[in-house]
Amino acid sequence: RGAIGDYSVRLSTQGEDGRAGDQAVTVLQFSAQNLGAPAASVAPAPPVDRPVGNARVNVPLVVTATDPDGVENLAVVFARDPESGAVIGLLADDGEDDDEEEGDGVYTEALSVTSDFEPGTYAVEVVAVDRYGAESDPAPFTFTVR
Repeated sequence: RGAIGDYSVRLSTQGEDGRAGDQAVTVLQFSAQNLGAPAASVAPAPPVDRPVGNARVNVPLVVTATDPDGVENLAVVFARDPESGAVIGLLADDGEDDDEEEGDGVYTEALSVTSDFEPGTYAVEVVAVDRYGAESDPAPFTFTVR
């Protein structure tokens, strides 16, 4: 279901002697009915201690995103400021860095906390978007800096 779009296909024949014969080219367009919007859920994060000087502390942001059309239909998962709506980061499901397995619907990112952060609780929200442009309800995520 996630393979919607235009695909160029070239067909050719081959004679018994191995020589190329006639060719035909076409574009196949795959479409599907959207089965609904994706959903996102966020794992809680443990509190972190405010770093000193130039040190940084990473807060793990781990999101499980699903889509009725299948995880391959997910286009992007991002974190944003709940007050302004400004996007603050894209999450990855690429099997690299902190992400354990590519394409499993678990998206990860590390939020970097510096000494500029005042002690307190911070909030972001996470949204998953599918290839049809349908968005999940925002999933709230909070973390505490001590």
